[in-house]
Amino acid sequence: METSPVTRQDLHRYLKGCGWPCHPRICGQIARDNGAPATLLAQLEALPNRVYTSEAELAEDLQRAGVFFSAEGTAMMAGQAGVHQGMVVVGTDGHTVGDVKEVRNRDFVLNRRRARDLCVPFDAVRDVEAGQVMLNMSAEDVNYQRWECTKLF
Repeated sequence: METSPVTRQDLHRYLKGCGWPCHPRICGQIARDNGAPATLLAQLEALPNRVYTSEAELAEDLQRAGVFFSAEGTAMMAGQAGVHQGMVVVGTDGHTVGDVKEVRNRDFVLNRRRARDLCVPFDAVRDVEAGQVMLNMSAEDVNYQRWECTKLF
């Protein structure tokens, strides 16, 4: 499943017809009916079980849940921003772990020399800058993670 960018204007459009106050499940149903992408729907489903009094309040909780809106207004998962194929991946110790082979919805495939590929979840990303992805652990610690890549048939 590909990640679809979502802007604040898109969020407003997807929630059109959502009367406030509104429960996230109702907001999710309305967003689904208005053509919202699966990534946004998944985030709406993961929100706390409470009633939102405004779209702004809902957007704040989406941000707390790991979605952020960039300067361009694009919403994406934290850690996912800027990760793209071919980037070098390093540990906190500065040692190279491998490179990004593929970016997916909730993780990326890490290509490692002389070792099997791993599917690294975005919550393991500490920072993305200067053309590289820094994980929140040392390069050695990556070897002890159970980040198996699941094959979809």
